Amino acid sequence: MNKIKIVLLSLFSFCQVAIALAQTEIPLKDILEKTAKHYQTYPAEKLHLHFDKPYYAVGDTIWFKAYVALEQHVPSPLSKVLHVEFINSKDSLVESLKLPIKNSVAQGSLVLNYLNYKQGNYRIRAYTKWMLNQNQAYLFSKNIVVGDAINKNLNTNIAYKGTFTDKAIKINSRIQFKDDRGMPIINKKVSWEVMADFERVAKGRETTDDKGFVNIEISTSPKVGINRGELFTTVEINSITNLKASFPLKTALLEHDIQFFPEGGELIDGIPTQVAFKAIKSDGLGIHSKGVILDESGKEIAQFTSQHLGMGVFTFVPELNKKYQAKVTFADGNQKTIPLPEVKAEGMRIALKTIDDNLVLKIYANQKYVDKNLNKTFYIIAKSAGVVYYAAQSNLKSTVFTGQIAKDKFPTGILQVTLISSTGEPLSERIIF
Repeated sequence: MNKIKIVLLSLFSFCQVAIALAQTEIPLKDILEKTAKHYQTYPAEKLHLHFDKPYYAVGDTIWFKAYVALEQHVPSPLSKVLHVEFINSKDSLVESLKLPIKNSVAQGSLVLNYLNYKQGNYRIRAYTKWMLNQNQAYLFSKNIVVGDAINKNLNTNIAYKGTFTDKAIKINSRIQFKDDRGMPIINKKVSWEVMADFERVAKGRETTDDKGFVNIEISTSPKVGINRGELFTTVEINSITNLKASFPLKTALLEHDIQFFPEGGELIDGIPTQVAFKAIKSDGLGIHSKGVILDESGKEIAQFTSQHLGMGVFTFVPELNKKYQAKVTFADGNQKTIPLPEVKAEGMRIALKTIDDNLVLKIYANQKYVDKNLNKTFYIIAKSAGVVYYAAQSNLKSTVFTGQIAKDKFPTGILQVTLISSTGEPLSERIIF
């Protein structure tokens, strides 16, 4: 295996690197100059909001402070106005604020008045106009729970399992009720009803178990707009005290989901590939899952099982002209079949892992790609918060290349490592902490 020659570069000295390349190849100096120019021309802002407490009740005032910074964690001089939006569980905008930013800091408050707010889940989204130039993932987003002004001492958690056929909609809702001390409310009667389009479509009465859970089974006609409905519950604490809670049913019929992430971004013919995956429920939380990878003939290629919060990893060798699919079984018994990405005929990819105090890089290329690009130069750019800390170059001579860098050369945080072709085209990318 060939060893990659690692070249340490500072952001200010990379222009001194001399490289003898063919005319069709882009010098490493040019790639780094373009990278630096991009981040100087289009710096990315980051935003964080700090709140006075984690939960609120109707009638309370939310106090918050916002900090606007650039990727290098320095104050941002770009934006002067902060936009803050309050969105309800139906994705409708309830209220918005425009706040001045002074010295990269903004402060604000919002009263949860009785006219606009009620008990339920809300999302706070905040951004500057400059941040809208980036992906939506750059915007600040936080979910908050707003409790009933009277029933501040009731905490709830709900999970749905729904099925939909042409004859009926069935939803099993499992709710846990806790008091203000976090203790389960046990052996108490719970009355419930479902309202959809201003009509009551189901009702019932259950009892909490010894852990504060109650199971509510809802069955309605497919003609009912259950995704626009809401489940209302009343917990009978004693003869004079009732605690109420309501739950939107918008996500009740959403299926579990699972996503697969090949290391380096793609499946390439003949290259052993580590594939990460994450399984989530309709509420966005992880769920344990297991399954098998099958080819188009039904032959089992690999098995996988999640290790933590629905996440896991498996390895297999993809082959060209074969179509792969994952047959998944979730913890609650639901099953799903998901196609994997198509296999590319040729290419290179990067793999990273940490061993002791070093970051170990492996570059894989399949034989078809090597034959077409023999002796051509490829590059590795490693950057954090937009700053290039390392660059590497080598010539393509075999199907596997290795190299390592001491981890103390990088700042603490997320490191983005990109594999680039001789013409400046990104081939593969890996994120590591």
